[in-house]
Amino acid sequence: MKYIISLFLFTLLVACNNKSIKKSTCYDSLIYKSHGSLTDNTIVDFSDTVDALFGNDVYSFKLYVNEIDKYIQVYLNGQKHQIIKFTDYVEGNYIQLIDWNFDGFRDISIVYSSGSGGISYMIYNFNPIKGIFLIDKKLSGLGLLIDSVNHFIVDHWRTGSDCENWDTCTYENGKLHFVKGLYLEHYLNEKGYWEKQTRFRVVNNKRIQTVDSVLLESKN
Repeated sequence: MKYIISLFLFTLLVACNNKSIKKSTCYDSLIYKSHGSLTDNTIVDFSDTVDALFGNDVYSFKLYVNEIDKYIQVYLNGQKHQIIKFTDYVEGNYIQLIDWNFDGFRDISIVYSSGSGGISYMIYNFNPIKGIFLIDKKLSGLGLLIDSVNHFIVDHWRTGSDCENWDTCTYENGKLHFVKGLYLEHYLNEKGYWEKQTRFRVVNNKRIQTVDSVLLESKN
């Protein structure tokens, strides 16, 4: 029995040091969230690993707000490593580490804007070769949700309270590829309050559309 346990522990140790394994599990999470609004000269900081499995290097992050701008100072193992400056106003007062491109390394996310139309992010992908974070021009500015289990990116947006859309896509080599979509519309007529559901899916490289309507509340 001792031999079996020792063999198991040795196998686990070897697996944990095998750098060819890159895919992360459920490590996407909110690392730090401020309980109040940031003001001038505020510093928000936390440290964590971006490598979801191994974490040999520890990256620390300080979010600075001053009278001029807002930026992120990135540290590697306690040493200054990179400054991420925003080219536009960024609303967020906290940072998330989320593996948006499903490469096993978590990326920097900060809320760009939020409102009735949804939430959009500025996203900086971790480049494991250079060891720095590079802006994801495709995903930044979009209203996004993530399906970490099935590896889907969902482009989500609303136009007021009556229309809402979800486009589910794969994300490969910096490009979004449409898989399926759902567009909801709400309207009122003489029979009551309705929801119109328009669904899209790709079959043999063709987009197929189906439409259903559901009576949510009758006037009678």
